[in-house]
Amino acid sequence: MFIDIIPLQKNTARLTRVYGDAPCVALPASVPGPEGGVLAITELGDYCFSEKPRSLPGADALCRYEVSPDGTCTLVQAFGRDLTGRHGRYDLDFGEGSAAPEELHPVCGNFVEEITLPDSLLYIDDWVFAYDNIDHIAIPDSVVEICDYAFAYCENITEWTLPSSLTYIGNAAFAGCTGMTEVVLPNNLTNIGQAAFSGTGLTEITIPSSVEEIGYSAFGYEADMKTAVKNFVIYGQSGSAAQRYASDSDDTYGYKNSFSFVTVQDASKVRGGRDSEDLSDSEEISGTTEAAASTDSESKKSGFNSKYLLLGISGLVLVIGAILVILGLRSGKKTEPESTESDSESNSDSDSDATPSEEDPTEKQDEQTEDAE
Repeated sequence: MFIDIIPLQKNTARLTRVYGDAPCVALPASVPGPEGGVLAITELGDYCFSEKPRSLPGADALCRYEVSPDGTCTLVQAFGRDLTGRHGRYDLDFGEGSAAPEELHPVCGNFVEEITLPDSLLYIDDWVFAYDNIDHIAIPDSVVEICDYAFAYCENITEWTLPSSLTYIGNAAFAGCTGMTEVVLPNNLTNIGQAAFSGTGLTEITIPSSVEEIGYSAFGYEADMKTAVKNFVIYGQSGSAAQRYASDSDDTYGYKNSFSFVTVQDASKVRGGRDSEDLSDSEEISGTTEAAASTDSESKKSGFNSKYLLLGISGLVLVIGAILVILGLRSGKKTEPESTESDSESNSDSDSDATPSEEDPTEKQDEQTEDAE
């Protein structure tokens, strides 16, 4: 097997083309640098495994390596030269090399069946595997970007596992992958391009709250990016990009989404589709997102009003109770002195009334003597 790479900065390299006579290949994680050291293969260049590439780098920009069955990589050409000598700042001394890659078949299209990608990989560029015949591929967890049309129309792959570190999915990256009936979007994902999953076998999708942007017709559309998938369901958190996408519209491209949206308390728990256990704590909302948003808003408003109404009533009862207690105490203190004063006045009146009724014994005796005379 032969590989073409372009040396990049920071001791990294971009793989641009693979040649071989076997449909199954395992790519190396690194190659020897032209001037010593090691170059880590971090990127698969545009059209790397495409059968009909629109453009490939010229030989004067490439370094070619022969990869032996045990994985050893030997530099055989550099920047268009395969002779011993010097090229720019690189000291090259590798002889005539082995068989020319042109005599071997490019590993791409219908010829390729399985590719093992290295753990050093970070980027999968445009059209890398588009229209390929592969029926299985394991994308390393190290990958952070899958660019435009990277896996477009890879119809034979039925099992997809996206890397946990993935942050970006480009336009039509998985368009036309009819064998894709379920997929888990990682929680680090932030951007999903236009038509990224159009024309797949998906009938529902869970979109994590980490996603900030979703391009038009990314989900829920056929390959023509105009025909909506019937009864397509989107799961996500309330107020997220997922909910906005469910009823999004765009005058420029002339489309208006009207997908069913289901709000889940924790979208990260629902992986790759509807799950009865995971959805036990969820609230299903039928119809468009506008209805979902309205119901959610009314529910929150009702809960808010009830809560504070109860608090207000409780506070009012406490205030009234305190006032009644205070008034009761003050009333008791005022009543006791008034009662004493009334009793005193009553006793005084009694004494006054009793005094005139008493007779003086001396006056009575004088009256009797006067009568006797």
